[in-house]
Amino acid sequence: MARFIKKFNSFKEQEEYHLDIMRESSVRERFRRLYAMQQMTALLHPPKDLTRKIIIRKWTY
Repeated sequence: MARFIKKFNSFKEQEEYHLDIMRESSVRERFRRLYAMQQMTALLHPPKDLTRKIIIRKWTY
């Protein structure tokens, strides 16, 4: 996919441009983009370790 800068006159024009690109893309390309978004989200928000850790300390006097 070639990268370039495109200027739009309105948000509506920008939205229609991106919708046309999505309509013309194949299913494989859409899934590739979805996978790339999931990978970026995983980098920005790493999964939390949801296991509980119980620490028992023995206090001696």
